[in-house]
Amino acid sequence: MPWMAVGDFNSVLNMEDRIGENPVSLIEVVEFSNCIKACGLLELPHQGNKYTWNDRRSEQRIYSKIDWVVINEEWLDNMPLCKAKFLTKGISDHCPVKIVLAEEKQRSSKSFKFCNVWAQHLQFLEVIRRKWDTQMEGYQMMQVVKKLKLLKKDLRLLNVAYFKNIETEAKEDREALQTIQEKLQLNPGIP
Repeated sequence: MPWMAVGDFNSVLNMEDRIGENPVSLIEVVEFSNCIKACGLLELPHQGNKYTWNDRRSEQRIYSKIDWVVINEEWLDNMPLCKAKFLTKGISDHCPVKIVLAEEKQRSSKSFKFCNVWAQHLQFLEVIRRKWDTQMEGYQMMQVVKKLKLLKKDLRLLNVAYFKNIETEAKEDREALQTIQEKLQLNPGIP
């Protein structure tokens, strides 16, 4: 039966899976490699960041590949297009991994995201109350769905009027962080 194991194994498979202080010892590689082989597993093809963890020290950082996606042969036979994408770390010390079962399609519409800061605005409760008091027809659950759709439009307007700059600044900060982390992946030895 096809299966996959994903996570922080806290072990390296190859001598080059760690750079910086604390070099890889042969015993580390042998034990984990023997375990993977004994379980009949192999690493899922992947792309993205080579090193999936770092110790975040300012000097002499250690970069390691300790996060793994391993599969058995049945998985590979049944899902040959499947691959792992190790994404940029963000604020964690580990890179998140995204398992892609086939080629990704771009989303056509922008999804709705609730911003917690909206709840602090003086007009927030009034916007909610106004839409929630709207009379709707249909079953109760259908009424809730319709009210949420109406509310989404007004919350987006509230966001544009009062919070658009916060969202833009947060996006710019995330992009700047991602750029720096991508540069560190290319040259991890440079502080």
